[in-house]
Amino acid sequence: MLEFGLLEFGVITGFKYGFFGIFLFIFPFIRILHSKTFIKKIEYVINNNQDKEIYIFAHSYGTYIISKLIEKNTKIKINTLFLCGSVLPSNYDINKKFADRVGKVINDCGINDIVLIINKIFIPFLGDAGRIGFSGVNNKKLINRFFKGGHSLYFKNHNNKNFMENYWIPYLLDSKELSIIDERKDNIFSDILEPIFS
Repeated sequence: MLEFGLLEFGVITGFKYGFFGIFLFIFPFIRILHSKTFIKKIEYVINNNQDKEIYIFAHSYGTYIISKLIEKNTKIKINTLFLCGSVLPSNYDINKKFADRVGKVINDCGINDIVLIINKIFIPFLGDAGRIGFSGVNNKKLINRFFKGGHSLYFKNHNNKNFMENYWIPYLLDSKELSIIDERKDNIFSDILEPIFS
């Protein structure tokens, strides 16, 4: 299941993409064609709420869909974009492709995300930015955060606390600066394996 959430102050809109089979993912032209209707629906909601502060939450393939929408529509304005379990390539240039359309991108990564390793190896033109982060350093525009867990850790408890309540809601309520979180540990296996999968 692929889910996508859009939060405007005063209005919460949720989109559920439903099941998207592996064979649809493998062929890029089918994947893009299948996504166009969904992109139009999201674009309609965003375009009709440009007078509000807009916060978008996208998980898994939803991160690909929202990236295509932002690349295409140069007029939209999004306050903050939360990506989690992102299937975008780690070398995707957030600063260039999103330009001034997105105020801040928070990329939450599951360092044990096996789904994204498989995605990186077998699915053309997609990647594992939701596991290893986007290339570059954290700055005002982009924050990579790294958590122990897999592809759906964002919808469960993490460190005995609800992930959303602990890591997303405080930012929405207080607009506080986000703390950098990095639960990765250096070890010899990651040093050997990471270049293979990156």
